[in-house]
Amino acid sequence: MQQKRIMKFHLSLDATQTIRMPRGAEILGISGQTQDLLFILVDLPITEFEERHFKIYLNDEIIEYDGVNTKEYIGFYCKDEIYYHVFEIKEININ
Repeated sequence: MQQKRIMKFHLSLDATQTIRMPRGAEILGISGQTQDLLFILVDLPITEFEERHFKIYLNDEIIEYDGVNTKEYIGFYCKDEIYYHVFEIKEININ
C-alpha cells in the first residue's frame, strides 16, 4: 500500500523565496487565514529533497516573463487587506 503525507511550509512576505522540500512533492495550495502556509502532498518514505522557488506578487504588480523561467500560479492569500499572489518559478527545459 502506498502512503502519502500532507506537509506544510510557512511562506514569508519576501518577494522571492526558496523552500527545501521532498522531491516530487505535489503542491496542494496555500492558506492565509491565520498564517501564510503552503501545503504539499508527498510520497512516503521521503528519501530525497529538492529546492523549489516561489515568487510573491501584489495586485497590479507587473509580472515579467524572460523565456528562461515559467511561472505557475499556486494561489493567493490576504493579510491586512493586501492580496499576495504566489507563483512557483520553474526553469524551462530546452533539449
